[in-house]
Amino acid sequence: MANPIRGEVDITVGGKTYTIKLGRNALASVEGLLGRGFPEIAQSLTSDPQIVVMRAILWAGLQRYHPELDLMQVGDLMDEAGDDLIGEKIGEALRITFPQADTTARPQKPGRKAGTKT
Repeated sequence: MANPIRGEVDITVGGKTYTIKLGRNALASVEGLLGRGFPEIAQSLTSDPQIVVMRAILWAGLQRYHPELDLMQVGDLMDEAGDDLIGEKIGEALRITFPQADTTARPQKPGRKAGTKT
């Protein structure tokens, strides 16, 4: 079970519960995978999130407790969970990791532009 004090968030997909932890190691993994600094990555989540970014963040956040999951398996989890749940859980994990950040911001669904409904 996730411990929010330690920066952990649970997500249940397909009847299995996974724990996401976006600590410094996870953030460094995201930066290395995407070749960008995390401030730029985080900014893209609220303006024009890409599936590759969402998958990289989720994958990195799952590595502490679920190192057996590779990127393809995390993409499959995303397909099963749906964009709303993934966005909600990534947003929750980021708010715990960066409590001073704007807590009203939440990643949009991949493929949607800010301020649009399609």
